[in-house]
Amino acid sequence: MAPAPRRILRRGVLVLFGVCLCLLMIEGALRIGALFVGRRLDEPAAGVGAWRMLSVGDSNTYGLYLDKSQAYPKVLEKLWNAHPTKAKGKIEAFNLGFPGTNSSKLAKDFRRMLWTFRPDVVTVMIGANDLWTVPETAAGSPDRLDRLAAALWRVSRAYRLLYIALRGLQVRQLEVTAEPWVTFQQGHGTARYGEHEFDLGWTMLPKEGIPGRQPAVELKKNLEAMAAQATDFGTKVVFLTYASDAGFYSWANGIIRDAATATGTPLIDVAAVLKPGCPVPAGSNILTGPGAECPELFPDQHPSALGHQRIADILAKELLPALDQPR
Repeated sequence: MAPAPRRILRRGVLVLFGVCLCLLMIEGALRIGALFVGRRLDEPAAGVGAWRMLSVGDSNTYGLYLDKSQAYPKVLEKLWNAHPTKAKGKIEAFNLGFPGTNSSKLAKDFRRMLWTFRPDVVTVMIGANDLWTVPETAAGSPDRLDRLAAALWRVSRAYRLLYIALRGLQVRQLEVTAEPWVTFQQGHGTARYGEHEFDLGWTMLPKEGIPGRQPAVELKKNLEAMAAQATDFGTKVVFLTYASDAGFYSWANGIIRDAATATGTPLIDVAAVLKPGCPVPAGSNILTGPGAECPELFPDQHPSALGHQRIADILAKELLPALDQPR
């Protein structure tokens, strides 16, 4: 009879071999099934539960002046899920917009957002605040465990199935809170999702500016970086223009459109759809306006409740065709 330690080691190796073999069989079965059924982009990544949409941006995504339920991500979720047969599956929307956010802050945290939420699709509407806020420095390199988790999520259907099954046992809510503004020089908030936490906020540029700063170049670079990170992670990303095409929103929208073309990223041009009913006044200046006047926009050009409803309607119609666009 073999010594006890040796027997324990053998059994441990056999158990490990059995687990690995079982995982390989599950992975193979999922891949073979995908060949016959075909994975639709409108289905969740592992074929289980609602598919996830993460919406990132600034106050125009957050829903400034409105209840959070009136911002377009939650309006879209309600609209989409009211017709699950037509929409081919339910959607779970997460709104990670925050007033004052600029593109560098979002690009800095974007990879960690992907790891935290594991979204099937991300909508990005960002850039208007780059003109007046201090840019953030790039995030540090991810650690090995994070890189391994991201790689497994990208290549293994069995890993995704296990992750989503475990996620279904956990109760997590996204909570975004904003601290009261003491001055107009900076703003701060926090987003919490389970054990994960994100610092949110902005700092106003000093009066003397920052030497060498090129906001247009930096915005395009940050959008391109987010598109590349989403591709590496195996997540679809869609760029959205702002609802208004007047003033500095027009400046940001032009760069968003250019970045979408340069990266082959799907674009839903919200401003172009709304523009006939929200025409830009002649002589509108990038800094002083005037802005468009229509029920969809507040005077400062943030979307009203009707504006967020219109954005949700546009996404409900154009999101799936945008995701089907080849890159």
